[in-house]
Amino acid sequence: MSVVFISREVDAHLPFVAKHLHEKPIIVDPAQVLRGHEFSYYYANGAVEFLLNGKPLRNISGVWLRRPGDFQIPSLPIEQHLQEYTLSIQKEFMSLLYTHFPEALWISDYHAIKRASSKTLQLVTARKLGLNVPRTLFTSSSEEARAFVTSCKKGAVAKALPNAGFKNRLMSGKSYV
Repeated sequence: MSVVFISREVDAHLPFVAKHLHEKPIIVDPAQVLRGHEFSYYYANGAVEFLLNGKPLRNISGVWLRRPGDFQIPSLPIEQHLQEYTLSIQKEFMSLLYTHFPEALWISDYHAIKRASSKTLQLVTARKLGLNVPRTLFTSSSEEARAFVTSCKKGAVAKALPNAGFKNRLMSGKSYV
C-alpha cells in the first residue's frame, strides 16, 4: 500500500511527514505537468485509473492533499493573455484527482475543505453556535449593495469575494455605493 502527497515538490513539510511512513510517498505536484511529467486518467471497464508518467497508481491507502488551491503557474513561455486560461485548465485537470482513490484515507479532503470555506455556510454555522452575526449581503448588484449600505445605520464593511468578477470594477477606482 502506498501514500500519495498532492503538493508542490518543494513543500518543506513533506520530508518531515514522509520520514514517519513505511515507504517513500508518491508526490503528485500539479506543476509537474508543466515541466513535462505525464498525468493521465484512463477509463475502461467501469473504472478510472490515474497514471503518473505512464504508471498506474494502485493500492493507495492514504492521500494527503496539502494546501489545495495553492497551485500557481510558474513562469511559462506563453503569451500573458493565455496564463489565466492555462491555470484554469491545470486546476480543472487536477480536480479530477480529488475524487480519485475512494478506498484511501484522505487527509484534508478537498470537498470537505471547499464546503467549510463557504462564507454563507460559515455565517449560518456561527449563528447556530450562538455567535452574534450581523446582517450580511453577498451580491454582484450595485443597486442591492447601495440599498443595503444605506439601511445600515452604523455603517457597513465591504469585502469582495475572490473570483467574484469584481476585479475590473474594483481596479477602476470607481465608487459603486
